[in-house]
Amino acid sequence: MRKIDVQNLNLSDTCFHFTLSKNLESISFQGLLPSVGENSYGIEKQPKIYFAKGSEGAVEILNVWIRWLIVCRVQQKKYYQNVTSPQEWFAVRQKFHEDITSGKVFTDDAKKEAFEMFYSFTKKSSYLALDIQDKVDYDSNDIDEVKAHNPPEFVKAMYGRTTNDENNPFCLERWNMQTKVGHKILPEKISQLTYGEKTDLFSIGKYLRERTQNVDVSLLDEFYEYAKNKETTPTKER
Repeated sequence: MRKIDVQNLNLSDTCFHFTLSKNLESISFQGLLPSVGENSYGIEKQPKIYFAKGSEGAVEILNVWIRWLIVCRVQQKKYYQNVTSPQEWFAVRQKFHEDITSGKVFTDDAKKEAFEMFYSFTKKSSYLALDIQDKVDYDSNDIDEVKAHNPPEFVKAMYGRTTNDENNPFCLERWNMQTKVGHKILPEKISQLTYGEKTDLFSIGKYLRERTQNVDVSLLDEFYEYAKNKETTPTKER
């Protein structure tokens, strides 16, 4: 697989996709294959490849991913851990959705747990650059299935923002783009990003954040501050 230093990219036009680094060998042979990922069952209905466009989208998707970890990997387990009946399940589900919408799930403890998960994930993942085109590989006028199938207030809480197009509330946004249904991206259209000698998502995401202005990614900023403290504090003091 080709490698490109992120410092040499036109950041405004690049399409970004992150993946676990262990997948790189298979991607280099077969490309990226459309799928409904394990994190999307019950939300996304059709197999696609998701990507972000421009450095703004590339850091925004990382911010949203942290929100997703807080809700779906940390808090969901805690809310449902003692449920023993269908009646309890429906009551807990309603309470959980209310607390997502109100922001109550985004506690300091939940953030810390999610930051640890995200730190581990970004250290063993890579960012890819995709050479793809609108109307050929994807359609920028497609719809976001999460927006289409959930109440606006829930979407806002999960995404941390409202849609940027009042006339098209289900529109795709730069951080959550998708290929056409069933569309494969060939190996020759894919490059692994590096930052000097570094190839991990953590380092490349940090570089992109430092060079991207006018975006609201407060959770991502908190994460990198948390990571800085983690890496400079002796283990015994944590």
